[in-house]
Amino acid sequence: MYKGEILTTLQLNESEIDTVFGMMKLFHWDKTREIMEHGLGCIYGHMKDAAPMHCNGLPMFFAWQFLDKPDTKKLIKIYNKLLKKMRKYDKGKRCGEVFGAAE
Repeated sequence: MYKGEILTTLQLNESEIDTVFGMMKLFHWDKTREIMEHGLGCIYGHMKDAAPMHCNGLPMFFAWQFLDKPDTKKLIKIYNKLLKKMRKYDKGKRCGEVFGAAE
């Protein structure tokens, strides 16, 4: 996430999720959202696996992975520790806080 090699739903607003993870449209998004609320923490994709086309400046993935809520909370905690340390060196030039970081 920090180096821009992975994109997660934590970095997107809800309206961007079905654009980035386009194949979700084949599923019932309401069901997916319900699953996310009850145990799924986030969805992520590796930028190297993004489709060759983009939509509104966002990559599009046809393959993705899932993290459960406990692992997502660990990821947010570790990522924010990394950001805090790296801000000294890169002066905020890289990715910012992920959504839900206050948890």
